[in-house]
Amino acid sequence: MKNLLLLCCLLTIASLATGQKKEYSCTISRKDYSKFHVTSSDRDSILLSKDSIGDRILQSDLYYKIIKGKGGKKDTFGIKERHKRYLISSQSDTLLTIRDNYKLILTPNLNSIKREYTPYGWKYVDEESNTICELHLLWNNSYWNYTIKYFKEGDDVEALNKFIMLNLVRLAYNRSKCNCDSGDDNFWFLMWAASQK
Repeated sequence: MKNLLLLCCLLTIASLATGQKKEYSCTISRKDYSKFHVTSSDRDSILLSKDSIGDRILQSDLYYKIIKGKGGKKDTFGIKERHKRYLISSQSDTLLTIRDNYKLILTPNLNSIKREYTPYGWKYVDEESNTICELHLLWNNSYWNYTIKYFKEGDDVEALNKFIMLNLVRLAYNRSKCNCDSGDDNFWFLMWAASQK
């Protein structure tokens, strides 16, 4: 118990020292992920669900989805439209362009954000290799659990947040089906679950 308390204290101090701006958490059932909530550190909750087409949306007056580009026309980088995806709002605003199998994200002013693997999940970094966001994923046979930390603010980060929320299931599904998990995964998941009570 003392080790767990010490670990929690160290994580809190580390997050304060690194200038963390926002934090979200989410637990998703692996048996039914048609609806789940993402909760902020302020206990504000956002419901994500599937629409009739199968895209994920944020259920509210304004919702978001990721659509696939159409056609063979190339952009200035030589990438065909059909190889890109777009994050759009219900008002038909294009917020982000997604390329390279979701690993490269372009903002409207063409700033790039890259997704990189970490031992416990992923991080999103800007062009100067500054970390914008970190995702930590734990799982067992029944649940995926995320902790999402943001280190920057702004419109581009808000759009990135929506993109990440819409990709939580896809990211977790692909990461947790790999054969890289060890017995430690269940241990850390159980430790997390115990700390939430």
